[in-house]
Amino acid sequence: MLKKFMVPLSLLLSGVLAACVYLLFYRYDNKYTASGPQPQHGVLILDEETLERWPVVYLIDDWEIYRERLLTPEDFKGGWMPPDEFVFIGQYGGFEGRGAAQSPHGSAAYRLNIILPPETKNYMLELPEIFSAYKLYINGVLMAEAGETDAAHYRAQTKNSSITVRAAERMEILVSVSDYSHFYSGMVYPPAFGVPEAVERVLLARLGIRFAAAAAAACLGLLYLGVWMLIRKGKVRRGFLPVYYAALCFCFILYTGYPIVKTFFQVGMLWYAIENFAFCAMLFLVMLIQRRLVGADNKWWKPFAAYSGFVCCWALSAPLWASGGFALMMAYSWLIETYYWACALYLTAGAAYGVYRGNLYCKVMLAGNMAFSAALITGRLLPMHEPIRFGRFTGLAGAVIVLLLGVVLAGDIAKQYRHSHAMEIKNELLLENYHNLEGYLKQIAQIKHESRHHMLAVRALFEKGEHDKLSKYLADMQDDFDEIDEPIRCGNRVIQAVLGHAAQRARKEGFEIEFEISHLPALSIPDADLVSLFMNLLDNALESCANIQDNNARWIKVRLKTRPPYLCLLIINARQGALNRNGNHYKTTKGDPVLHGHGVAVARKVAEKHGGLVSFEHTEDTFSAEVALPVV
Repeated sequence: MLKKFMVPLSLLLSGVLAACVYLLFYRYDNKYTASGPQPQHGVLILDEETLERWPVVYLIDDWEIYRERLLTPEDFKGGWMPPDEFVFIGQYGGFEGRGAAQSPHGSAAYRLNIILPPETKNYMLELPEIFSAYKLYINGVLMAEAGETDAAHYRAQTKNSSITVRAAERMEILVSVSDYSHFYSGMVYPPAFGVPEAVERVLLARLGIRFAAAAAAACLGLLYLGVWMLIRKGKVRRGFLPVYYAALCFCFILYTGYPIVKTFFQVGMLWYAIENFAFCAMLFLVMLIQRRLVGADNKWWKPFAAYSGFVCCWALSAPLWASGGFALMMAYSWLIETYYWACALYLTAGAAYGVYRGNLYCKVMLAGNMAFSAALITGRLLPMHEPIRFGRFTGLAGAVIVLLLGVVLAGDIAKQYRHSHAMEIKNELLLENYHNLEGYLKQIAQIKHESRHHMLAVRALFEKGEHDKLSKYLADMQDDFDEIDEPIRCGNRVIQAVLGHAAQRARKEGFEIEFEISHLPALSIPDADLVSLFMNLLDNALESCANIQDNNARWIKVRLKTRPPYLCLLIINARQGALNRNGNHYKTTKGDPVLHGHGVAVARKVAEKHGGLVSFEHTEDTFSAEVALPVV
């Protein structure tokens, strides 16, 4: 009963855990929830005590806004002008120019006065990108500009800026903005103001985290490209998955690197389009990788892939049509938002289905997918989130998915290599068993051919009464018969080959293996798993006997019988020395546990994978392994 609810419980737990993490980021890495003084009616008062307590202040509330006017300091020399409104940065979701329900295109001026201590000191203003062309005046002096604000010569450019200013008593900040090409307009992200050292620490931390994330993604991408170069000529299934993952890392770098680029360069709409394209492509690649790992080939994939391609192309072509009209921009915004939710639903449903089918990888992917779904929901419920150091919720979820997919893909590649290696061993054993059987048949044919001559010689010696010679002749014949290697037969070629290989190894070591085997029915267990199970258990038995100095004390007994509904295997071997144990788990005595001692664990994993049972027991001088595998 509990198993039936495991998938929905996992979904709920993953989503709740991710939402709790996002709430922590919302509370402690958010300009809108950061503590500190705020402007009131266009004025912010900062004294020495306030700056000492809050060396960094985020300028959010009560900016004066003058719509449809590109003002300069000259316009305020005649005295204070009443603003159209006092707004907080981000109040209209980036549409301060005309309001949230209308086109963002137009012009506006933002103004804020800061009352400072009387001593002249250095202060730093960190100005996030302003859409999409602006002029910044501080105390009547033009301090920074990007693009061209004049409508007749409009040119869009954005950039993250930081300006250090010496000031005392008062600072007037005036920003004149125009936008005729972007989805947003004006000041969308709150600026930071304060002591230069403190502001710089925040900026360096933000850039450092971005650089670290991009560098980690680059290393992972190059690593998996190298893996692909190694396996592309092999017989490993799903060989292109490392290429898809490398492309995913590259898209993540483009998405993560956008803030880095706009910090050092003035950029236009193209880089914004690249950022959106990179994230949309990331989601498509995640869906592609998950589909390959899960092995699902449902009817929804092709139309969904076409839909993803359409969204990615539209995102990349945004600079060509962004100034074409408000309706087109709103359609694009709606399309991107719908695409995010559709991807979250598709990924979560696919991973949940994989978990239901018993795919272990899907448990990990389900956690990442729920983190993305929770990011969308949390972002919708808590829209006023502007990160101070880290990224937005969807960006954090994207980083989690990239990391988890890297772990899953590493496990899958290792599994494919193990499978390929097991199949190579199986083929080698089958070929060896075939050669042994061929040699046995040749020996039988030769003895049959020579049997007529042997009978004539025996009869002649008997008639002559030469009993001593006859006895010696018969002893020589017995030696010839003893040299024939009798093949092991049980009805399963793979098991026959493994048992024959073990018997041959034992004879080389100077002892025999006793087999008690019945004819086996057809088994549904893959050959690779059979090879892995039998080889690991027999290898442990052979190596245990090899450590015994006395050849007469070496022995192994193998019993293999069918007791419906199970195939029962019992391997008992002699042993000497102390066992290395940790509870019910046996450890290797051969040195490095990384390289040795995996036989018992592998056998247990294979048996449990197919609904079987495995147990191990020991006495002072014996060790036994017992396995029961379902026949059907």
